[in-house]
Amino acid sequence: MIVLSEILEGSSNGWRETGGIKWRAEIQGGTLVIKVICPRCGRVGNLVRANHRTRVGFRIVHSASGWGCQFGWTQPEYDSLRSIYYSVRKRGRF
Repeated sequence: MIVLSEILEGSSNGWRETGGIKWRAEIQGGTLVIKVICPRCGRVGNLVRANHRTRVGFRIVHSASGWGCQFGWTQPEYDSLRSIYYSVRKRGRF
Protein backbone atom coordinates (compact mmCIF):
# COMPACT_ATOMS: atom_id res chain seq x y z
CA MET A 1 0.00 0.00 0.00
CA ILE A 2 1.32 3.41 -0.95
CA VAL A 3 1.18 6.02 1.79
CA LEU A 4 0.24 9.63 1.27
CA SER A 5 3.73 10.87 2.14
CA GLU A 6 5.08 9.21 -1.02
CA ILE A 7 2.71 11.30 -3.15
CA LEU A 8 3.51 14.53 -1.35
CA GLU A 9 7.28 14.07 -1.59
CA GLY A 10 9.01 15.56 -4.57
CA SER A 11 12.14 17.44 -5.38
CA SER A 12 13.74 19.84 -2.92
CA ASN A 13 11.14 22.54 -3.58
CA GLY A 14 8.21 20.11 -3.86
CA TRP A 15 7.64 20.41 -7.62
CA ARG A 16 7.78 17.41 -9.97
CA GLU A 17 7.74 17.38 -13.74
CA THR A 18 5.78 15.10 -16.07
CA GLY A 19 5.71 15.66 -19.81
CA GLY A 20 7.11 19.16 -19.40
CA ILE A 21 4.39 20.20 -16.90
CA LYS A 22 5.45 21.05 -13.36
CA TRP A 23 3.12 19.88 -10.58
CA ARG A 24 2.88 18.98 -6.92
CA ALA A 25 0.29 17.43 -4.64
CA GLU A 26 -0.61 19.08 -1.36
CA ILE A 27 -3.29 18.95 1.29
CA GLN A 28 -5.58 21.97 1.69
CA GLY A 29 -8.30 21.83 4.30
CA GLY A 30 -8.13 18.04 4.52
CA THR A 31 -8.45 17.59 0.75
CA LEU A 32 -5.72 16.38 -1.58
CA VAL A 33 -5.26 18.91 -4.41
CA ILE A 34 -2.97 18.89 -7.43
CA LYS A 35 -1.18 22.20 -8.04
CA VAL A 36 -0.01 22.68 -11.63
CA ILE A 37 1.89 25.39 -13.45
CA CYS A 38 -0.38 25.95 -16.43
CA PRO A 39 1.32 25.13 -19.76
CA ARG A 40 -0.88 27.69 -21.51
CA CYS A 41 -0.62 30.85 -19.36
CA GLY A 42 2.12 30.03 -16.81
CA ARG A 43 0.00 30.63 -13.70
CA VAL A 44 -0.36 28.20 -10.81
CA GLY A 45 -3.75 26.52 -10.37
CA ASN A 46 -5.58 23.40 -9.21
CA LEU A 47 -5.94 20.56 -11.71
CA VAL A 48 -9.52 19.27 -11.83
CA ARG A 49 -11.37 16.96 -14.16
CA ALA A 50 -14.01 18.64 -16.31
CA ASN A 51 -16.73 16.63 -18.03
CA HIS A 52 -18.27 18.36 -21.00
CA ARG A 53 -21.00 16.17 -22.42
CA THR A 54 -19.43 12.75 -23.07
CA ARG A 55 -15.81 13.87 -23.49
CA VAL A 56 -13.48 14.14 -20.53
CA GLY A 57 -11.17 17.12 -20.25
CA PHE A 58 -9.18 18.87 -17.57
CA ARG A 59 -9.28 22.38 -16.17
CA ILE A 60 -6.62 24.29 -14.33
CA VAL A 61 -8.57 26.56 -11.99
CA HIS A 62 -6.56 29.71 -11.25
CA SER A 63 -8.92 31.56 -8.90
CA ALA A 64 -11.69 31.01 -6.37
CA SER A 65 -14.20 32.37 -8.88
CA GLY A 66 -13.53 29.36 -11.11
CA TRP A 67 -11.54 31.14 -13.82
CA GLY A 68 -9.09 28.82 -15.54
CA CYS A 69 -7.78 27.17 -18.66
CA GLN A 70 -9.52 24.20 -20.25
CA PHE A 71 -7.72 21.31 -21.95
CA GLY A 72 -9.67 18.92 -24.14
CA TRP A 73 -8.62 15.57 -25.52
CA THR A 74 -7.47 17.13 -28.81
CA GLN A 75 -4.79 19.33 -27.22
CA PRO A 76 -1.20 18.10 -26.87
CA GLU A 77 -1.09 18.75 -23.10
CA TYR A 78 -4.04 16.42 -22.47
CA ASP A 79 -2.01 13.20 -22.13
CA SER A 80 0.42 14.73 -19.63
CA LEU A 81 -2.39 16.24 -17.54
CA ARG A 82 -4.26 12.93 -17.63
CA SER A 83 -1.24 10.97 -16.40
CA ILE A 84 -0.63 13.50 -13.59
CA TYR A 85 -4.28 13.50 -12.50
CA TYR A 86 -4.74 9.75 -12.42
CA SER A 87 -1.34 8.98 -10.88
CA VAL A 88 -2.22 11.16 -7.89
CA ARG A 89 -5.90 10.21 -7.66
CA LYS A 90 -5.23 6.46 -7.86
CA ARG A 91 -2.57 6.58 -5.18
CA GLY A 92 -4.12 9.35 -3.08
CA ARG A 93 -7.10 7.52 -1.64
CA PHE A 94 -7.26 7.69 2.14
